[in-house]
Amino acid sequence: MKDYTVFDAQTGEPKRWGKASDITVQAAANEIVRQGYWPEETHILRGGRPASRNTRRRADMVLARLWRDMRIERNRLLIRYVDRISAVQWSLMNEAERNSIRAYRQALLDIPQTQNDPRAITWPAPPDQQETGDA
Repeated sequence: MKDYTVFDAQTGEPKRWGKASDITVQAAANEIVRQGYWPEETHILRGGRPASRNTRRRADMVLARLWRDMRIERNRLLIRYVDRISAVQWSLMNEAERNSIRAYRQALLDIPQTQNDPRAITWPAPPDQQETGDA
């Protein structure tokens, strides 16, 4: 015996379920039969195939993952260009170099507030390598 689900062809909503020895279940002209149990709370018919209703939730999870990846990259850049500057290096910099580092740090920290799409981040240009002491 195989499970089957009958969907409304217009709305895609599951209408009824059952078991049959083969999938030749009688359906009206406005119904579509698909093998398997597709509960109405979690599934709907899209493009002729059962699909999860929670595509919005899945999209939100993908977006959250992209923002997390952005924060990881931002933190990596902060460590590379800002956090490595020792107090001695800072004291040896002139005011223009310090302002460049401050502006870069603030631009990195502001990315979540100033960017709308984590797939298209405009990263600020890093300060000159010599200013941070990186070789």
